[in-house]
Amino acid sequence: MGGCAEVPVVNPLEIPPSTNWVVRPITDFATDFRAPVAKGAKDGSTKPGKPPSLLTLATPDLEGTYAAECKAEADPGSTEFDQEKMVEIAAELEPQNPCK
Repeated sequence: MGGCAEVPVVNPLEIPPSTNWVVRPITDFATDFRAPVAKGAKDGSTKPGKPPSLLTLATPDLEGTYAAECKAEADPGSTEFDQEKMVEIAAELEPQNPCK
């Protein structure tokens, strides 16, 4: 007869073959799922609570903080890409800049 596996594994297929264990179907789901629930007012009415106030998130426009070679008009993947602007910016970059 099988017993509990004595090794800490999540997947039963990882249990070493030398372990004596048996897989059986679960057939009994009979239980009492009723839980005590908070009760409302004695007259049966419920008073809705005040909804929570939601936080807002405003993201700043960071385009002005980027280096000139990183801005949208110099980025070929941007919808604002301008090839002439990119060439103009690249001409002003120093040779050691990887964007040159």
